[in-house]
Amino acid sequence: MRESIKRKQEEVKLLSGKIKESISSVAFEYPGLSVAEFTELRTLLRDSGCDAKVVKNNISKRASEMAGYNNFASVFKGPKAIAFSSGDEIAAAKIINEYSKKHEKLVISGSIIGGVFFDADKTKDIALTPSREVLLAQIGAGLLQPLLELSIGLNLIEK
Repeated sequence: MRESIKRKQEEVKLLSGKIKESISSVAFEYPGLSVAEFTELRTLLRDSGCDAKVVKNNISKRASEMAGYNNFASVFKGPKAIAFSSGDEIAAAKIINEYSKKHEKLVISGSIIGGVFFDADKTKDIALTPSREVLLAQIGAGLLQPLLELSIGLNLIEK
């Protein structure tokens, strides 16, 4: 077997393992971003415990299929990059979605979050979800509000 084929098979195997072990993987289009802008995006991702990688589509498709995500393999048409998250499930999607607001050339193509494939629209919806801490604070405030109003009402009755 030729050396180049062996090298590509090894790349497919490594990328497939990365897709399987990551909590989330987000594919996005990046053409039109300058090197400085892409480096800034990578820095933002790295600061949140994520990693971005530009891989040939053929290798990305085969790796996605090897990992068992045939739907994810279908998004690899045209130049794409993949962001991997090993900590927060939606960190990569949030950062890429936020960065795409400043740079229209950056477009989310699809994702695997928690082992489930999501298309571009669902990935953007998930990216808009508040963090776990914010959701818990909202629930806590929602539970305390009726008690606060009841105590104010009872306090007014006594006077």
